[in-house]
Amino acid sequence: LINADIRNIGCRRRVLTLVYSNDKHSKPDMNIITHIVFSRSATDFDHKDCDQDQPLGCARCAPVAPMVCCDICHPLAFEDVFTPKPSRTTRGLRKSTVKPYDSGSQDHELRQALLQWRDEETRRLYGSAILHIHGGSFVLPIETMKRIIQCAHAGIISTPEQFRRE
Repeated sequence: LINADIRNIGCRRRVLTLVYSNDKHSKPDMNIITHIVFSRSATDFDHKDCDQDQPLGCARCAPVAPMVCCDICHPLAFEDVFTPKPSRTTRGLRKSTVKPYDSGSQDHELRQALLQWRDEETRRLYGSAILHIHGGSFVLPIETMKRIIQCAHAGIISTPEQFRRE
């Protein structure tokens, strides 16, 4: 179904018709399905074998062809539905690993300074009400603050580029 256009089946609905035996009364035989997929056209199904007197085959079990079939058969009908393929994303730089450590007084002082800074920035950017209701996590989430403290303790951050990477 997904690779119907790549595998030259010609129609996405044809795959479902064959898999669920919409073209037959009995359980599908995989050899017959393989033969149908690779040797017949998309509209040539076994329902014509039921009633050979009628040119269109059996009226009861004949699959009804929809007006708009699929994106392979009618690509213009689905152009509003499909989103463009995303551009290739680039991986970010790997973070440094910081070994576990016991917090010292400098770590606590840095944490207090970061908490004070994020509260001031939240008040400046969003107002006192937002600071009171949500705290400073809009400006600096706790996990980010922990990472900053870990990197500062390990001596990893010394330039703005290193700060962005971490």
